[in-house]
Amino acid sequence: MLTAETLVLIAVFAAIASLPAGMLAAHMLVHIATMNALAPLVALAALGVNRERHRRLYAPLAALLAPATLLQLALFIAMHAPFVFNSVIHAPEVWPLSTLALFAVSTLFWVSVIAAARTGRAGSIAAPLISGKVFCLLAALLVFAERAVFGPLVSIADQQAAGLVMLIACPITYVGASLVIVTKWLGAMSRPPSRMPT
Repeated sequence: MLTAETLVLIAVFAAIASLPAGMLAAHMLVHIATMNALAPLVALAALGVNRERHRRLYAPLAALLAPATLLQLALFIAMHAPFVFNSVIHAPEVWPLSTLALFAVSTLFWVSVIAAARTGRAGSIAAPLISGKVFCLLAALLVFAERAVFGPLVSIADQQAAGLVMLIACPITYVGASLVIVTKWLGAMSRPPSRMPT
């Protein structure tokens, strides 16, 4: 039986296949939906809501936080570099593969963030903030560039729309994740310690 996450992923690939070439904003929206919605949902489902169930996995997964963060940033930047985008746009069959790669790397990122948060590591707050800042800088470049960064294949209006999508989605996801972690930590600290039964 197909899970909800699998159905969403199939829908993502179907959306990619139906996009005409040159729609940078639409492709960016699909990638962000994959990285910022589907990947964290799958990560939560993988680790489970119950902290105790996967506690022995938290330490090794949390150790992957730094490399997972760098890998996600590097892959996203590389895949949206003008040379790569202009090359791939002529090979539509590559777009689903690129999204699958982003999904896999982003899922690893969110799994490591959750594991780090559940082991009380400050990196679980820093990693989403750093990721969000980098994505916002790239988005600002697309919005405020005076020329088409991707050349004649992408209009300035399409480029600016792609940047706006990033500016809206990335702070909500990455800054929001850090705020949720901080809130949970503060809530745990404010609770009185449980008393031993007498």
